Amino acid sequence: MFNEERYQRMLSRVLAQYQNTPILDAILYAIYGELDEVEKVQHDLKYKRWIDTGEGVQLDGIGEIVDRSRIIENVVSVPFFGFKYQYGTQGFGQSRFRGSGESYISSTTLLDEEYRKILWLKVFKNRTNSTTEETISAFKKLLNANRVILREIPNAKMAISIDRVLTAYEIAFLKSVGLTIYTGGVGIKYLNAFNGVSFFGFKHQRNAKTFGVGSFARTYII
Repeated sequence: MFNEERYQRMLSRVLAQYQNTPILDAILYAIYGELDEVEKVQHDLKYKRWIDTGEGVQLDGIGEIVDRSRIIENVVSVPFFGFKYQYGTQGFGQSRFRGSGESYISSTTLLDEEYRKILWLKVFKNRTNSTTEETISAFKKLLNANRVILREIPNAKMAISIDRVLTAYEIAFLKSVGLTIYTGGVGIKYLNAFNGVSFFGFKHQRNAKTFGVGSFARTYII
């Protein structure tokens, strides 16, 4: 489709001595479509090869460079019958019983938007110095959290707290991707998830609410 604005921009790139030349203008008008297509390809080559702008095979190519596939193993919870606090389970009459030896989780292939997050995390992990700030940034990126709190606990472990409640899928996802950043020899024992704007707490805790107003935090072993 002819675009007058793009065509005029093309004419503006002609050397000054050839501008406003009717014959040259006519030639450029005749082959505008082909020249415009070349310009679009050049634009895509320059701007669509990066994590934030790439799509499909472009992201797969970046994944090969940083050594991270878009296939994530054992992350999707299959809805079997289960009990309270078991991830992704349902009640009587809502799902079938899990067979002996049958896995309750399966693999998934990430869409571009999810894959971009994984690629950035792999880049961070490839070049990290394992600082506290980098650990916090990785958890913010992975779990879309605004606030991340690190707390040291005995035996070279730490507890992580984030300001949003997580789904069963997100917990499985966190365990499967293995892209959290922390110093060698130090482990993460607990992940605490709380409602960042309305959680139950005590005096002097920022945004804490009282009984019946704030929601209790959840603790996961990761």
